[in-house]
Amino acid sequence: MTDLTQWPHNGSPPPANPIEYTAAQQNDRKAAEVRAERNIKLSNSDWTQITDATADKTAWAVYRMTLRDITEQAGFPWTVTWPDAP
Repeated sequence: MTDLTQWPHNGSPPPANPIEYTAAQQNDRKAAEVRAERNIKLSNSDWTQITDATADKTAWAVYRMTLRDITEQAGFPWTVTWPDAP
């Protein structure tokens, strides 16, 4: 029976980080995280755009457009300035 608590088999030390991502992969993962957060914020503000909503539709529309444009910010995805909801 193999002792799975011991690092294997060829005498080399275990990797410090078994999953190492390239810079491009790290960037893609971070961008996906920011987009997911952005999508939640958009979803949470959908109600502001329905016909009978009493919200300031113009202010909310600007907020939502700023959220959509988040990927155009300098420094995206590592530096993101989130807009304040009206």
